[in-house]
Amino acid sequence: MKNILALFGGNSVEKDISVITAIEAIGRLDRDKYKVYPVFISDKWYLGDFEEVGQFCPFRAENYKHVALVDSVLYEVKAGKLKKVTKPDCALLLTHGGDGENGALQGFLECQNVPYTSSGVLASAVGMDKIISKQAFENLILNVPKYLTICKSDYETSPEKTAHYIETFLDYPLIVKPSSQGSSIGINSVSSRDELFRAFDVAFCFGDKLIAERKILNFIEINCACVKRDGEIIVSEVERPISSGDILSFEDKYVGGEKTSRQLPADIEKGMASLIKAQSRRIYCELDLKGIVRFDYLLTEDMKKVYINEMNTIPGSLANYLFEPLGIGYGELLDIIIDEAINQKKVLPKFESHVLEYFSGEKVSLKN
Repeated sequence: MKNILALFGGNSVEKDISVITAIEAIGRLDRDKYKVYPVFISDKWYLGDFEEVGQFCPFRAENYKHVALVDSVLYEVKAGKLKKVTKPDCALLLTHGGDGENGALQGFLECQNVPYTSSGVLASAVGMDKIISKQAFENLILNVPKYLTICKSDYETSPEKTAHYIETFLDYPLIVKPSSQGSSIGINSVSSRDELFRAFDVAFCFGDKLIAERKILNFIEINCACVKRDGEIIVSEVERPISSGDILSFEDKYVGGEKTSRQLPADIEKGMASLIKAQSRRIYCELDLKGIVRFDYLLTEDMKKVYINEMNTIPGSLANYLFEPLGIGYGELLDIIIDEAINQKKVLPKFESHVLEYFSGEKVSLKN
């Protein structure tokens, strides 16, 4: 039986979505295969039997154990002393945004020598920063909506000059969004300079960089995901999320009620669906992605051109629904990413340089 450290929460504005993902995923783990240790990351790490969303409304830290990961072992921290809880075989990452998805948590787990179920440090950082990921997509010769990067310091120094710079290179309407947020947080569609300034004020609440990009009119949003099993990339079915407005908002995704639905598989031309799947596979491979990654595309209404919009290295609900048409249920999908993480555990190459022995002898002098 494997010991699974299920990590969720974190310092992200998406932590509530992480809780929902975690409650669902933890409930789908096979208890005949795994001993599960759910840990909610807040000001500290808290271990408990997290089974309901209501346990976080509000979260009462005193009801749970304060834990810490030290030298690959999970300990309970109590009265300044450490008591061993378990040695995790794998960390199941259910964190969205912030340090849980931008490579920070991944780097910590690598230092702890604990395998984890998401992309690595570099790929996670690239995926979290929409500007860097767009540059990566451009280097892969993929279609990306025309965009500009705006720094908060430049905007605060001269709002009018910043607006003029954007209007010189991009025509309205535009999409303005933070560079490092997910779940459509801080995103706005703008059609005038006044709306542009308001969108800046919102987006800069969530970071020091933002993207202003040309809005693709009359588009169809298409999602596709990839995961790796036994070293082979599995590409999901493609879906079309249906939103209540012209952009898929946070409310559409999570509190939209009857306003939202999804078309799965998406009702698009077979050739275009195949192209989107092929692009997803290529990005997953060439950017050395791991775990479940969802790719979001914008397809023109005439279905003649597709743009890659962004990638999500730990998508909401782990995008499990995209794999159901392939006959892969949520439980099996969790098995796949856990097994892959454990099997792909990094083994550092060994190389004996003998440099120190050389410099410790009398062959050279470090003095001038």
